[in-house]
Amino acid sequence: MKGYISFVTIAGAAKEVDRTRRKTMDRTTIQPLEDSEYDYGPFLKALKSIDYKEPVGHINFGFDKEPEDYLPKSLTEWNRLKNGYLK
Repeated sequence: MKGYISFVTIAGAAKEVDRTRRKTMDRTTIQPLEDSEYDYGPFLKALKSIDYKEPVGHINFGFDKEPEDYLPKSLTEWNRLKNGYLK
């Protein structure tokens, strides 16, 4: 994938997608990072293996929480993931 990507975006996600309705699909695939059940290890290891140095964004809006509550926790989780896999 090296040479084909210049930006990646992640979001917290459940292990199983609830395909009942569009809204339930969104709620199970777009969550704060700290609420995620998804294992980012393989994905982040793949980025490291190609020496990916471009931006990594994370979706952090549209939740049933206030940004003051989830954003600091999501940033802490992102730093944990980044330091554990990309450094």
